[in-house]
Amino acid sequence: MRRVNRKLKATRKEHGVTQEDMAEVLGISTSSYCDKENGLSEFKQSEIDNILDLFSVEYEKIFCKNSHANRTKNQKPA
Repeated sequence: MRRVNRKLKATRKEHGVTQEDMAEVLGISTSSYCDKENGLSEFKQSEIDNILDLFSVEYEKIFCKNSHANRTKNQKPA
């Protein structure tokens, strides 16, 4: 699983949201959401916007591979 997909899954679980909940929020089937979370298909821009709104986070927190938000204080950028 790609790092971005792991971050999305972790964020979803931190907020107590199921894949079924996510599918409902995005207006897609649960299997379609699962495919997207697992990197088998891409999210539409409108779906990304809805995810960011739902979790009240910036794009970089979930959808960027190397996010400053995911580094600890003692880590330095590569």
